[in-house]
Amino acid sequence: MNHLFTLRHLAFCLATSVYFLLSIPTASAQTTRSAVSLCDVVKNPERYDNEEITVAAQYDSDGVEREGLSDPTCKESGIALLMLHETKGRDQLRAALHGGYPGTLDKTVTGTFIGVFHWDPKGHPPGVMNVRSMQDFTVHRKSVPFAAPKQ
Repeated sequence: MNHLFTLRHLAFCLATSVYFLLSIPTASAQTTRSAVSLCDVVKNPERYDNEEITVAAQYDSDGVEREGLSDPTCKESGIALLMLHETKGRDQLRAALHGGYPGTLDKTVTGTFIGVFHWDPKGHPPGVMNVRSMQDFTVHRKSVPFAAPKQ
């Protein structure tokens, strides 16, 4: 009798625990969207706040500390990037940036970026994407009015 009570009690506790764990909202309770244009994100940032988005965009960097995404087809487009330690595609981006000047001064780098967009109109910058992964990089060299550094 004692053994039967213990098994029933254990089963009840297990079922209750599973139900409880499944009912807890996860920390990453963002809505995942398919690919969206960076222009739409910049024009309607509240719509995408705290959502995972996929954007094909131009990567811009000063080569030191600032990096972001832009889209030359829409004026004033741009969001800052926050690369996480676990961001996938960092080596591919580093390879795309290799050669010439640091950053994108002498090159145009485009790719697909997936991450969670955060909007804070009082923030500096107001729009930031926490990048989970990056892929499909293309690089186009551009001429600059001064000589490239020696490698």
